[in-house]
Amino acid sequence: MITGAIHALRSALNPCRNLEAPSAHLTQAMNTLQQCLQDCSPGSAELTKAIERVEAAFTKNDGWKFIKHCFERDVDRATFVRRLVRNHVSTTPVGFEHVRRTMSEAQLDIYATQLSRALKPHIRAEIISRWSQSEDTGLHLTDGKFIAVGIPGTDMRLSLMDGGFSYRGLDLTQAEATQLLMTRPEGMPPDATLLALMPELTEDHAASNFRIVGEAVGGDGSLLLGLDREAVHRVASAAHDALAGITGSLVERESMARFFHWVGDDIRAAQSRQMIATIMGRTAGGEVAMSLPFTAQHVCKQRAGI
Repeated sequence: MITGAIHALRSALNPCRNLEAPSAHLTQAMNTLQQCLQDCSPGSAELTKAIERVEAAFTKNDGWKFIKHCFERDVDRATFVRRLVRNHVSTTPVGFEHVRRTMSEAQLDIYATQLSRALKPHIRAEIISRWSQSEDTGLHLTDGKFIAVGIPGTDMRLSLMDGGFSYRGLDLTQAEATQLLMTRPEGMPPDATLLALMPELTEDHAASNFRIVGEAVGGDGSLLLGLDREAVHRVASAAHDALAGITGSLVERESMARFFHWVGDDIRAAQSRQMIATIMGRTAGGEVAMSLPFTAQHVCKQRAGI
């Protein structure tokens, strides 16, 4: 399985470089992990060992060379690989429940943000370019209703969770966010764009919905051609209402205030401006306020009514 993916890496990402085939140890470790994710139960010792074997294989030089094509690591190699493998495992239902036994959803969200930010520019561009394709978009909805993307040239997926869509993560442009909303996740019917599916995500992932829509908003609050204004408004309104008890950041609130004003939703526009005033009042200055985005910890507390 991983052999074919790495051959794809050779041709798609760096065709002039002669990469060696993956080691038998790396291939076996990945195949064993995939099998365990299908057959094992969350918390099983067998699955834990399979995850650790993959981490060890990717930490070694013959495995690390494939990872370093995709990411600029900001920590030591072993720590970075652990983040990546745990994130990948969490894109499956068994894997997510297994990983959640040793770390919180808030910590996983931090990993998603860090990994998204660490993508090398050409890999980030490759991920986004696939969204315009009718097939093989590389966009996935996990059973946990997280949005994940395939990492080009590997068998790994990157769960973006909530933080991956923040300005600290992928930091999408308006055009990129627009394309994302119009993309069909793999395995979905032809007319099932991400925008059409987002109402199903609001209850669990209002923050990611809020961020994606916010990034699709222009400086005057408008949307680019091709987006259904009413559909976007429905998603934005539901996310705004779900996050009513969390201020978020200036970056996240200002774009939505502009959008609600543009569509004539005066009530939510006023509520957004009040949130902005609250943020400014709680911080010493705008630069500090911009550094306080929604976090998974805040959102989890909101769900629990804390």
